[in-house]
Amino acid sequence: MTVDEQLVTFRGRCPFKQYIPSKPGRYGIKIWAICDSENSYAWKMQIYKGKESNSGREVKQGERVVKDMVKDIEKSGRNITTDNFFTSLSLARSLLEKGLTLGTIRKNKREMPESFVNTKGRLSNSTLFGFQRDAMIASYCPKKGKVVTLLSTMHSQPNVDKNSEHKKPEVISSYNSTKSGVDTMDQMTRCYTVKRMTRRWPMVIFYNMVDVSALNGFIIWMSLNQANEDGGKKKRRQFLIELGKELAGVDAEEEAASNQPHVDLPSKRRRCSFCDWKVDRKTKTVCTMCGRGICGEHSVVYCKDCSEDI
Repeated sequence: MTVDEQLVTFRGRCPFKQYIPSKPGRYGIKIWAICDSENSYAWKMQIYKGKESNSGREVKQGERVVKDMVKDIEKSGRNITTDNFFTSLSLARSLLEKGLTLGTIRKNKREMPESFVNTKGRLSNSTLFGFQRDAMIASYCPKKGKVVTLLSTMHSQPNVDKNSEHKKPEVISSYNSTKSGVDTMDQMTRCYTVKRMTRRWPMVIFYNMVDVSALNGFIIWMSLNQANEDGGKKKRRQFLIELGKELAGVDAEEEAASNQPHVDLPSKRRRCSFCDWKVDRKTKTVCTMCGRGICGEHSVVYCKDCSEDI
């Protein structure tokens, strides 16, 4: 599972609106989320309401958020992937009975040894490992003058991919493969959304709830139809169309009947389907077979007896 933040874009008035320059919209409502790292299924979400007016700055906010997110999956043995905002040694040890945590850790954390942060004398693609009470810290130097620090309670061996040119440790490869669960969910909900322009922040949250619920429904549908021959080919767009019809109570037979061409004369004038668009000739006459507008120049008149023979 991946714990991260989602920023729902909103620029109207809201008492807890946030500014995050690294996000696409920058301004919006921040939501903590935990998603499946493989298919981005949203398991739990929590709105960040900002700090209380009568209280000071929240201490260990990242640790508190992760503990709230994993309450319902304790003792499940899952691995929890977080970024450097959430990760700490105290959090790793508190989650050890509930699952495992993995993620980058900020260099200014007090549990980080100075030798793991210092870049002087470090060779490119080199890694330092440290171990203490079921926790492992790795300091990887991808290039001269830069280090990446990670903390893990899932890995206990200093394994390095020696066949690769970059010689990345196993803990980095595992983090890279599981870190994008929430970001992928956010990207997919932005691709197909029911959001509309509004100045009311409760409506923005409601639209996001509908988008996430529809995405979860699609993920469940795909997991249940993996053995189906057409399951993998069915696009998410078509799934959302059918979902909308079912929620609106549209029956398949009624829809088919509504798609039949209307033979009644239209109440408004329409453009002839056969005239050049530059002519812009309007008519009230329609074809009784296809329902398209047709002017006198492109129409043929039959009597009742002759039309039965056509």
